[in-house]
Amino acid sequence: MNLNINHELEPFRYIDIEPPNEEVLITIDNKIILSSKNMCMLSGLPKSNKSTINLIMLMSFLTARSIEGISVKSTGKALYIDTELSNLSFFRAFARVKNICGIKDSQLDMDKYDIFLFRMLSKEEILRNIISILESEPEYNYLFIDGLLDLCNNFNDIEETKEVMSILQKITERYNVAIIFVLHLGKSNLFSLGHIGSCAERKTESSIIVKVEDADRPHIITIQSKYLRSDLPFKDIRLNLNHLIEDNN
Repeated sequence: MNLNINHELEPFRYIDIEPPNEEVLITIDNKIILSSKNMCMLSGLPKSNKSTINLIMLMSFLTARSIEGISVKSTGKALYIDTELSNLSFFRAFARVKNICGIKDSQLDMDKYDIFLFRMLSKEEILRNIISILESEPEYNYLFIDGLLDLCNNFNDIEETKEVMSILQKITERYNVAIIFVLHLGKSNLFSLGHIGSCAERKTESSIIVKVEDADRPHIITIQSKYLRSDLPFKDIRLNLNHLIEDNN
């Protein structure tokens, strides 16, 4: 056995002398949700408005203001990837969240963000294009992915899901981006879906759950912290999305 020191391991060595060059990027109710080079998971059942919260985070970033306690530091640029919606469906979703947040088109700086709709692409094409976009623009500090399931062919394949999460971790380090992704909860047990969910929970800095408590009132949602690795949990936040619209008009 060769016991010589492998100098290629130096970048991985932890030395507790100075704090790492990382910063807090997203807070909810002043609790740390996401810091640089880390990942955050937003999960919920279908139609729970988890994508709405994802877009509210984007709006907070673009306007540099807190929206119902959600604060995203306005640094660098944001890359938003949607893998599910058509152009028209995304247009309506984006317009709805702008309305909810009381944001006018004139307040959005097109140079601060890019949105790509990849519903027609395969898993391999989506990942390849994300990397290509990040390669072309060093100013990205955020990568929003809605949703994570479309980055794997089989969300219950252990090896494939480990590979996908490993790729995302490498992306955070190589391109200095923080990743926020959306994932469904299983309807039967309300756990993060499949092996991809289990693996994601081991790799993320925080896991946030979005719920609709009453199916007859889908505009009323609850945001819960399932776990925060960098802070204490925040108290459940209850939002009436219709009232937000009224308050901002």
